[in-house]
Amino acid sequence: MTMVEPGLRRLAVRVPGGSIAVLLRENREDREDTAERSRVPGREDAADRSREPLGEDAADRSREGAAVRDGAADPSAAGGDDRVPVLLVHGVTGSAALWARVTDHIGPGRAVAAVDLRGHGESTVHGSFGAARHVADLNAVLGHLGWARCHLVGVGFGGGLVLRLAATGSRAESVTLIGTGLTGTPDRVRPALRALWQLGPATYFAPDSPHWNFGPGVCPEVVAETVRAAEAIPFPVLTRMLEATCVEDFSRYRPSGCPVQVVRGERDGCFTAELAADTARAMDARLRVVPGSGPMIMLESPAETVTLLEDFWAAHWVRSDA
Repeated sequence: MTMVEPGLRRLAVRVPGGSIAVLLRENREDREDTAERSRVPGREDAADRSREPLGEDAADRSREGAAVRDGAADPSAAGGDDRVPVLLVHGVTGSAALWARVTDHIGPGRAVAAVDLRGHGESTVHGSFGAARHVADLNAVLGHLGWARCHLVGVGFGGGLVLRLAATGSRAESVTLIGTGLTGTPDRVRPALRALWQLGPATYFAPDSPHWNFGPGVCPEVVAETVRAAEAIPFPVLTRMLEATCVEDFSRYRPSGCPVQVVRGERDGCFTAELAADTARAMDARLRVVPGSGPMIMLESPAETVTLLEDFWAAHWVRSDA
């Protein structure tokens, strides 16, 4: 069992083959407002009634349109982009915990959920590791949370998953792809898998490793978090996972009705400047670069990452509201 950061709550969402683990940070402003209102004289009866179980008819109605999030109204229906929740999806060998620094910087008015993909962290290791299964798992998580719409953010393979999720449903308010190529790379993944097996995660992800490229002066704890996430995956599971994911092709998916941005760490040697430009062009998306960062920008540059995200979300909201 991994440690849960203060302010985060761990959920287990049932899916075929087991459960998907989710780290949830609820909308802090809603919780504070609710607590404040409950202290106002004359509100006690109303507060008591709000805690009564919903009848079946009321529960069914509450899931229509603006769905229910873990017992509270979907914040995306309340008006204002700073209320729209965020789903964060890591890449292969990652985990939900890698988003903790980003979650800390996201405004308190948003609910934020980070997912352990199947085979990672505390999620089930059973079943298929192809994109279709992962996207079905993400839909199950959103259904459990009751989020009618949300911002989708994914790193690497996780970016491909949120792209496919946005293109095959109507839940996406926006999509951000961080270090995400659109086509499979089996010629690069299989040698990387061999190196990871031979060297072990600690050596493979070392700052001076030729196989990985953190930005200069990377914090040792960032490296340690990356290693811990990879070491938590049994190697037979990792092998199956990489074999399944390296052949996925996301180039045919185009989200409709929501904007896309592509983000690249300046020192990311896998997601090159040329590849990033090709991805942005294919998605008709804007391209942003995080100076000095490698591929793990949510760990290396969390504040800068959130600035890029919130600027993008705010700009989209202004345009859609105009």
